[in-house]
Amino acid sequence: MLARTRVSAWSSRKRMYSSFGPARIKLVEDEADWIYSGEWWGSQDGGFGRDEGQTVFRKQSFKGNGLVSVTAHPASIPTIEDWPGIEKQLQQKYKRLLGGLDACGRVRILGFQWRVLRFNSMTRESVAKVMSVYIDTDPSRLFLMQQPHCLAFPYVKSMVSTGLTALASTNFDLKSAVSGKQKMRILCIGNGGGTIPPFLASKIKGAHVDVVEIDEAVISASIKSMGFPAVLKMGTRVHKYYSEDNSSGFHVNESSQIMHKVFWDGIQERVFLNEADGEAYICDSPIHGRPNEKGSLWYDMVFIDAYDGDDIFPYKFRDRNGPFLSALCSKLHPRHGTVIVNLHADSPHPPLQESLNGNYDPGLNPVLPLGRQTLEVARLYRDALQGTCSREAEEQDESMLAFTVTVPCLANVTLAITRGFSSVGISQYRRDVFKEIETSRCFSEGLVLEKLFSDSQRVHELFNLPFDCSQYVRRGFFIVR
Repeated sequence: MLARTRVSAWSSRKRMYSSFGPARIKLVEDEADWIYSGEWWGSQDGGFGRDEGQTVFRKQSFKGNGLVSVTAHPASIPTIEDWPGIEKQLQQKYKRLLGGLDACGRVRILGFQWRVLRFNSMTRESVAKVMSVYIDTDPSRLFLMQQPHCLAFPYVKSMVSTGLTALASTNFDLKSAVSGKQKMRILCIGNGGGTIPPFLASKIKGAHVDVVEIDEAVISASIKSMGFPAVLKMGTRVHKYYSEDNSSGFHVNESSQIMHKVFWDGIQERVFLNEADGEAYICDSPIHGRPNEKGSLWYDMVFIDAYDGDDIFPYKFRDRNGPFLSALCSKLHPRHGTVIVNLHADSPHPPLQESLNGNYDPGLNPVLPLGRQTLEVARLYRDALQGTCSREAEEQDESMLAFTVTVPCLANVTLAITRGFSSVGISQYRRDVFKEIETSRCFSEGLVLEKLFSDSQRVHELFNLPFDCSQYVRRGFFIVR
């Protein structure tokens, strides 16, 4: 398997979006655009970053992740000219939470940084942008806030774009979940620095995001040094992660709880962090109710991004006869449940010269075609989630769709499996053709891609994304058959 963050020769030149062609939708500025990757990538192992950064966290893992560390790197935006406006917004929230007291102190920004979670000082596990602030009446205490809208890794953008688009292709009312009118249960297996959960919780007011991370060292790094917001949801166990030192600047008291409310504006109430093994967690989690009942504990979406310090996808998550896939099948909503898996491509990159002139040797492809091992895992998940193992299999829609897309710049593949793929959104004059194909359960790649492209546009508008998710959904698109 290729390294999680091995950058291809041509993508290291930051040509990520040039391969996409002209944008078709209006985008807001993306603070985590790949053009800023040189700020955080680092120079370790010959990387193209400007330096190695400053190590702000270091701890040995006892769960196979080796040395867990976090490096800090200055971020160029928001610029210092933007800080007063941000401080004003934070100050208004702070004053309101303190009942309008004028003597509560002023919120001041110290700066913005990239924080990179690394395993064994090399593997770039997660990247987050954090804002560091303090109250001028007590400048010795610093508070870190992860910026949930900043998704720096292309593979994370791919997982989010593909997952939300796949769910939008079903009959699930995503708009109501975003507004908070409908609950949406999400499971994230593997937290790392924790960028996906805050992003989803910030965009979806009806979200309940369960996060499962097996490694205490990783949890400690994400909370202390990556600005992860789940502190208040860990109850008495919070002290476990803050009692060792004061490197985070946080204290578990009323003041820090107020600052979390200032920062997160309710996001922390939608994220639940659990220190547990992913397999044991999903096997032991309760489930009750029917699909249409409000009290149902089906998961609407599941994100799986679980690699160890050697960059290996644990066998228990790809064991055909193991309990994990069977439990996942039974806990996934039978009518629209969607699973997203981050996989490492096992096909070679084409040489730089071939990528530039467009002439490729046999067996090489610029969009990283699925290699044998990756395709086997994709088919394994497709087969396992078909519904035969579900206790409510009779409720499941016949239209299951499994597909993969390739990730720009990195040697990663995003696998998506969704139940209840719907023809709604397909051009009316082509819908009869689609239904005919749908009945035979042999989807037409062109029609499916047309449908997903249409849904991705709706997702972009609904979530006000700073990047064009349709480009991630259609890159290297491949239906798993």
